[in-house]
Amino acid sequence: MTSLEITSIKLLFFSMAGVSFAVDAEQVESMAACKPDLDDDVLLVHRLLGFEGLVADYQNPVIIKLKPQDTDCHRLLIDGLEMISEHNISNISPIPELLAPFLQKRGIWGVLKCENRLSLLVDFCRTGQSSCQ
Repeated sequence: MTSLEITSIKLLFFSMAGVSFAVDAEQVESMAACKPDLDDDVLLVHRLLGFEGLVADYQNPVIIKLKPQDTDCHRLLIDGLEMISEHNISNISPIPELLAPFLQKRGIWGVLKCENRLSLLVDFCRTGQSSCQ
């Protein structure tokens, strides 16, 4: 192993409609409490992930601003910010092959079992939308 190999990843966990998600904390520039009047540039995370038909009840909303990837990124409204913690990448499993075509176009790239629960790992810059382009 060289000193440049990545062995762990810091993840920001949140939930939406009873499903646990996590994103690489390196993608997040800042977080802020949500104001009742959302600006036009705030994107609801369930729409970004392609779940437009899902009834998402944002009970504990938080706005995260993604780090720019050449130009300005969207600010995203997430729900249920749970924790930020470091995890060994060897504990991450690929998404099941049967679900891969459906989930990968939504930016979901892996699964992590943590505290007896599965969390879907999402890359906001690979969601198929222009959130980070």
